Amino acid sequence: MRTTRQPGAKRERTRATLIGAALAVIEEKGFVAASLDEIAWRAGMTKGAIYSNFGSKADLMLAAARSRTVAFAPDYAPGASLEVHLAQVAQAVAAMLPAMQKTARLHADFQVFLQGEPGLRAKIAEETTNALQELIRLVGLRHGDELRMSPAQFVVTAQALAVGLAHQSMQTPELVTESTILGAFHALAIGAKRNDRKG
Repeated sequence: MRTTRQPGAKRERTRATLIGAALAVIEEKGFVAASLDEIAWRAGMTKGAIYSNFGSKADLMLAAARSRTVAFAPDYAPGASLEVHLAQVAQAVAAMLPAMQKTARLHADFQVFLQGEPGLRAKIAEETTNALQELIRLVGLRHGDELRMSPAQFVVTAQALAVGLAHQSMQTPELVTESTILGAFHALAIGAKRNDRKG
């Protein structure tokens, strides 16, 4: 009995093989020194196969780095308060830190690689800006009338807090506990809310 292959399945397998080969070379030599010739050899393919699936070395390096990116997925409760939403963000940050610590060296090396790739930096910056703009829109809809700052200021502050805690956990993981993270985001929620009470 013949099986029907899903369209694009072969391409996805090829891309996965190339990403795996790229990661193997990156682990040994780093992003900058990783060569497409060696990656193709590791994958058992030609360099042409790389360019058929990725537009450039930078695109392949980005795909490799993202394959080791830890998912950040807060479990938002519809209609919940700002404090509850930020507590859910804090819990998601705390949950992802152990996995982030395991891939810290790879992502630090990727940041070095980015310094020589202005086009890739611009692409990532645009994607990040678009994601933040969507968060700003949602915060404005859900909590805009509660905030003493603009939704944009609030989102950027929350983002900086999450990134700062993640980086600090690489240095002193014993200090960046779940309790510390929850406390930090709770303080942000309380401090960001407008106080309309009189007297």
